[in-house]
Amino acid sequence: MVRRAISNLGRVLTRKQTEIMGVATMIMGLGFVTKIFGLFSTQIASGYLSTDAWDKFLFASNLPELISQVILVGGLGATVLPILSQTLTKDGPKRFIRVFNTVVNLSLLGFVIIAIIITIAAPTFIPWFIENVIRPREAISAADMVEIVDMTRVLMLPQIVLGISIYVTMALNVYDRFLITQLAPLFYNFGRLVSLYIFLPLLGQTPWVLVLGTILGSILHLLIQIPIARHIGLRYRLDFDLKDAYVKTVVRVASPRLLAVSIEQISVAIDRFIAFSLAGNAQALYYFAVLLISIPLSLIGSSYATASYPTLSRAFNEDNRILAGQVFLRILNQIIFLSIPLAVLLFILRVPIVRLTYGILGSEIDFLKTYTIAWVVLFFAPGIVLESTRMFLYRTFYAAHDTFRPLIISVFVLIGGYVTGVLFTNYFSHFNSFAINEFYFNLDYFFKRSDGVAAVGGLGLSSSLVFSLEAVILIVWLNKKYLKLPVIEIVIPILKKVFAGTVMLLFTYLVFKIWGGLESTERTLYLLILTFTTSAAAMAIYIGISGLLRIGEVKTYLRLLAKYPNLNQIRRLLKFNPISTGT
Repeated sequence: MVRRAISNLGRVLTRKQTEIMGVATMIMGLGFVTKIFGLFSTQIASGYLSTDAWDKFLFASNLPELISQVILVGGLGATVLPILSQTLTKDGPKRFIRVFNTVVNLSLLGFVIIAIIITIAAPTFIPWFIENVIRPREAISAADMVEIVDMTRVLMLPQIVLGISIYVTMALNVYDRFLITQLAPLFYNFGRLVSLYIFLPLLGQTPWVLVLGTILGSILHLLIQIPIARHIGLRYRLDFDLKDAYVKTVVRVASPRLLAVSIEQISVAIDRFIAFSLAGNAQALYYFAVLLISIPLSLIGSSYATASYPTLSRAFNEDNRILAGQVFLRILNQIIFLSIPLAVLLFILRVPIVRLTYGILGSEIDFLKTYTIAWVVLFFAPGIVLESTRMFLYRTFYAAHDTFRPLIISVFVLIGGYVTGVLFTNYFSHFNSFAINEFYFNLDYFFKRSDGVAAVGGLGLSSSLVFSLEAVILIVWLNKKYLKLPVIEIVIPILKKVFAGTVMLLFTYLVFKIWGGLESTERTLYLLILTFTTSAAAMAIYIGISGLLRIGEVKTYLRLLAKYPNLNQIRRLLKFNPISTGT
């Protein structure tokens, strides 16, 4: 029985997954479980580690993550996939393996060189950067500075492991093996969770608990993918075939992407640095808000971007613009349809959601910190709808082998995000209230910084405005340059969804007000009842209005729900009947 179950599970894991809707749904399901593990580990860590410890860890992880995202993850991953797919299709697995290993070795070599330089320069550079560039409102002690430097050096190691693992993920995606690649982040968060139970009792309230969790998580992220990689014939070799035509294409296409990712990751780092410069452990609280907002962005935007990318790549490689347009329109509408209700729920129910997420374990996240996190979520939430499309829009450009336009828009994100981030945080820093009706306009506030607790909300507002405008520009460029769809086919379905979301927003607000401030209670059961009953009623309204407006996604997802959750089908899929075993 056990051998049969393992054998059938192996067939499920190694089987190709090619249908976009099914793949996206599978990715969202596994992504949801992954996020639950991630949130649970963060709940424990935020409940028992001080926000000071989080601030030090987050600052130390900035530089390693920046370099890793640029060179190992973002710079080559998305842009290389269409080229690798073309290599495998036209020239077979042998050449694919050679090109793949060359790309991996080149990027690893670049990362290791930069990591060595940073490791040597960190004791001098980091203190100078904190004192002269960031200039935080609260001084950093000498002992804390040494700890930040040491953690920065150590955190280079898990980034190398994660980088290698991301390349394995990319290769598995080329072979249409999406299931195992979605288990890797789950095991990463599982490693972080396990490390908390191991190291918190041993080390106490120190940020090194988070560092060790990152190391263990990165190792598990890689190990879970290796068996399937070996099954499809993926082998590592020390290849440096710089004369290969595909490798030259990778370098040519990836160069603008490297610059674009550099700019985008610098923008992310700038937001963290701005938060680090604010009073009241703003960096840690901002991170908790971003982690919460990243759930819909990852579950929806990333899932559909990953699932649709191979199909879009093949469509553009074959110059099939009709297929590319059909896929684009369908995926764009599905992302927006799913993201609107989540944005509404986070916007209205932000306080109970934050309290349930971070406040029920431990005592470090008190009500002031809860309201601060919820304040940031308030401004992030409206931007979820269009920001969820960002990864999909970028992937569509990369599928068309266009990395120049994403580079241009990345410059806009960097400049616009920095300017608005500074201006809005300056303005909000003059207020110690989280009630919008108590704010008033003063032009001077935009150019002077104070110590108000509301300051960090400016980063959420900045991100929503910049990323929403970016998404609109990308959609216009894509359609004008490549897809040439009638504008009415894009706009009308989106407006219908916005109308349904507006009705849902008003209904959710009225129902929430009926509870009469119950979100301030410390009773978990009351918070659960408030959140889930309000969410269920609001979702019913959204689906009902969408059905009346004949929004096509309603039928699509109802058919999907009717098809996949059948337990008998799952048993037949695994060919495993527990009744016959006598258990």
